[in-house]
Amino acid sequence: MLAAALWGGFGIIISFVLLLTHLMRLKSLGTPYLVPLYPFRSSDYADSFIRSSYKYTTKRPGYLKPKLLKRYNAGQDHDDINNE
Repeated sequence: MLAAALWGGFGIIISFVLLLTHLMRLKSLGTPYLVPLYPFRSSDYADSFIRSSYKYTTKRPGYLKPKLLKRYNAGQDHDDINNE
């Protein structure tokens, strides 16, 4: 707000860039704060914002650094997964 009062639109842009830079460097529990937006990994967007069907979500997102990359076998029914 102060930057906007002093420098107008230029101050708003500078403040936004500084805030975005801070958020990109920030980590929470060892994971970047803006994941999956930054760093950009197109393969991790499959299940980020809208839930895909089970057929397309057999792998876990790489940014979570999972021990097992595969969630389940694509041929199994949903009920079989819960019984294991």
